Amino acid sequence: MKYLNKEILDLWEEYSVEKTNGLMPLLYSELKSNAILFIGLNPSFSERGFNSILNGSRYKDLDVKKFYAHRNKGDFDQEISIDLDRIAKKKYAYFDKFRTISSFVDLDWEHIDLFFVRETNQKNMRKKIFVKGEEPNEFGRAQLALSERLIVKSEPKLIVVANALASRLFEKQFSTKFNDEKGCHYADINGKGIPVFLSGMLTGQRALDNFSFKRLKWHIKKTIN
Repeated sequence: MKYLNKEILDLWEEYSVEKTNGLMPLLYSELKSNAILFIGLNPSFSERGFNSILNGSRYKDLDVKKFYAHRNKGDFDQEISIDLDRIAKKKYAYFDKFRTISSFVDLDWEHIDLFFVRETNQKNMRKKIFVKGEEPNEFGRAQLALSERLIVKSEPKLIVVANALASRLFEKQFSTKFNDEKGCHYADINGKGIPVFLSGMLTGQRALDNFSFKRLKWHIKKTIN
């Protein structure tokens, strides 16, 4: 993973703080294989949110805005960054539904984002990543190429794309095909047909309703079995 993280950081050196939102990118530790891979659009960034999840940890006094400020990569502590995101996965409510599905189907889970720019507002995110509509600009395409390698490297058992825009991008990037018999899409990853559930958000204001979420859990379990 250190080579992929280096390429992500190298990409950040090529672009201005306006493009990167003035923040360092999302980096990754080793990904679990043969797990459910949940895919989002991009990591959000909230000082208040970080302060809440870091409360009680050894990073409770960390100035996260200063820590993530886009600066020379030589001054950025990658291990701390990875550790902060590891804590976020355990405490941030966004990941609760992923844990619920993982427990329901008795399978490990992993999560990545298609883009690495830390931005909560999707409208602002679009300005940095797309030329027009949903066509990625050069910066966006470079990130998609790296996230595709992350997906391939993870060797997932099953994929759930938990964002409507990310689902449309994934469908195009991986040329997924809908399987009428299984009722989900399939993508060719590492020469294997991997089931893919293209979905909207599982948490937040635009999240699936409880009944749709229950059906999604049932469908994922049935597909895995």
